Amino acid sequence: MTWFKGLEDDSIDSWRELCRAFSSHFTARKCQPKTMASLSNIILGKEESLRDYIERFTRDAIEIKGAHDMLKCYIFEKGLKNGTKFKEKLGLKEPRDMQDLL
Repeated sequence: MTWFKGLEDDSIDSWRELCRAFSSHFTARKCQPKTMASLSNIILGKEESLRDYIERFTRDAIEIKGAHDMLKCYIFEKGLKNGTKFKEKLGLKEPRDMQDLL
């Protein structure tokens, strides 16, 4: 109940405000920044197009600050299905960054 004791006196005027203060305290309700670990959970779906996978991966990769592009390229390649032509082509030449990869 530390969060409750941390509330200022007379700062809650209704049940709704108490519920809001309670629920906003927990990290599950807070927007978490993207990390390399969350990026590694992105894989090409069974029925997903390559274009959709690239868009989804890129959208999350942009949010990660300070991550090395080579690591992003590696995680992107790991998320592709084995045996696809695109993954085979990526194996021919090592990309320098995400722009070079795509």
